[in-house]
Amino acid sequence: MTITAGFRVDDGILLCADTMYTGGMKFYETKIFKTEIKGGTVAFVLAGSQDYGLMAIQNCQKALLKSGPKLRSMDDIQDLISSTLMLLFKQHTEMQPEDQVELIIGAWTKSDGLRLLSTRKAAVVARPQYECKGSGSYLARYLIDSAYQPAMTLQNVIILAMQVLTAVKSYDEYCGGASELIVLDASGSLSPVAHDEISISEKYISAYEK
Repeated sequence: MTITAGFRVDDGILLCADTMYTGGMKFYETKIFKTEIKGGTVAFVLAGSQDYGLMAIQNCQKALLKSGPKLRSMDDIQDLISSTLMLLFKQHTEMQPEDQVELIIGAWTKSDGLRLLSTRKAAVVARPQYECKGSGSYLARYLIDSAYQPAMTLQNVIILAMQVLTAVKSYDEYCGGASELIVLDASGSLSPVAHDEISISEKYISAYEK
């Protein structure tokens, strides 16, 4: 279980997630994975089963790297991810409901710019504003809907994301650990928000809300 989110604004895409995985026990690892391809950048955020999710992301990364020179547009990337996921689900019919895998994807190409994508099984769709996944998504959507504006800057969206992740982690027992935020800007560059900056901000946000 988890909470992940992606935001699309004029000057970039923000991807964020908690770091807690739950199963037989709780442990903490990244849920954000990056891939550089010829003429583009793709970043995946995982919600769901770690093992199947990592396999899905790794298969997508391999397909993107292998087909890099042939990917001429964002639609090509979207179609390739969809076909890769479709093959995965066909090959692994043993997957149970608890093995669900959903992804939020930030992508950039030199020809088409930025696109925020969301997956459900093999369906891959573009999201013009934001997307949430995971067990805490119901609360995240409620909080984001009350504050999100399409005209927000990346700086404002980062503050909103930290506030939302802090609230969800304090309320949902299946969400927790450090928050990770990464920015994909309009030039295709990926840059993480510093962990110290996030932890200090979450501390003050939590105190303010109390």
